[in-house]
Order: sequence, then C-alpha cells, then structure tokens
Amino acid sequence: MNLIFVDYENVSIKGLNGIENLGDDSIVYLFYSENTAHLPMTTVATLNSSKAEMRCILTKVGKNALDFILASVLGFVIKERFQEDTFYIVSKDKGFDVLVDYWKGNKVTVKAITSLSQIPVKKKTTKSTQTQSDADKLKQSLTSKVGTLLKGETKDLKAHVVDIIIKCKSKKAVQNSIKQIEKDKTKANNIYTKLTKLIADKK
Repeated sequence: MNLIFVDYENVSIKGLNGIENLGDDSIVYLFYSENTAHLPMTTVATLNSSKAEMRCILTKVGKNALDFILASVLGFVIKERFQEDTFYIVSKDKGFDVLVDYWKGNKVTVKAITSLSQIPVKKKTTKSTQTQSDADKLKQSLTSKVGTLLKGETKDLKAHVVDIIIKCKSKKAVQNSIKQIEKDKTKANNIYTKLTKLIADKK
C-alpha cells in the first residue's frame, strides 16, 4: 500500500502529475490551505478519475502550519499502518528530509518526492492473466477427461472430482477427498481407480 502525503501549498498542480496512474493500492492525503483552496476543473476531473483514495485536509494559514500538520498526520498514520507500507511526502521542501531520515532509522520506508509521477507504477503484466488462462484451460481439459472416465455420474460429482484433482497434490489426498464426497466406499474406490492414469503425475 502506498500512503502519499501531498504538500499542495508547495507543489501545486504539478505535484499531482501522475495521479491518474495510481491504483486502488494508494491513499493520497492532500494538504491544502485557504491560499490554495481552488483547483482547476481539469485537475478536479483527474482527481475524481483516479483509482486512489483521496483524503483532503484543510489546514490553517500560517508559517509552516501545513508542514507541521502533515508531519503529525504522517506519524499518526505510520502508527496505525503496517511497516511494509511505503510512505511518500510530495514536496519540494527539503525540511522533510529530516522526517525521512528519522523514519528510516525506525525501519519505516518514507520517501520524499516532488511529484506523484515519481511513484513507481505497477506494470500490468499478462502473467496473472496468463496464469488464469492456463488454470481455465487445465480445468476445461480435466472436465472433459473426467466426464469421459466417469460417464454416467452426476454433473455435481464430476465437478467435485475436477476440483479435487486440481487442489490435491498427492494421490492419497485425491483418494481421501473422493471418499469424503462419496460415502459408498466401493463406489469411491471405483471412481479413484478410474482416475489413476489421470493423476499419475501426483506423488
């Protein structure tokens, strides 16, 4: 999860560049004051289209007021979150480097950047899609083979058997699982026997 703290008073609209690339694994805390309370409609549209969760925090006008509040909220959120989260401070103010060093010493990843575009975007690879596709192909193939081997059995039983073959890593596990769905021991053993060649690659 990315937790992002934007010093909008400091970076203005340019600091929000790249927000459209953030996914639903990001939460953006946008800190602004009355001095920067007005956003162009194009920016508003971009914010609304982002998959990231937006949390806008209005601060009082004053010297370093926004910085102090941002630092306070950052500390509070870090306390509430898991340490494997990554925290970003979006600001050109080098004063935040002290916070970065402090949290680094406490084994919390806090990074100072000047734009959301600097946050690494998780590339959408076809691996998960390919894996899902392979899983679908495997299930489809097993469904056909089990249907032939267990001709005459109900669709529900065949479907259960397919799931068992996919989930179980050993022949013994397959056999035991079949006995759980088919209480007739003789019939369960017959079903398992018909499947022996199909599960030959299991331990």
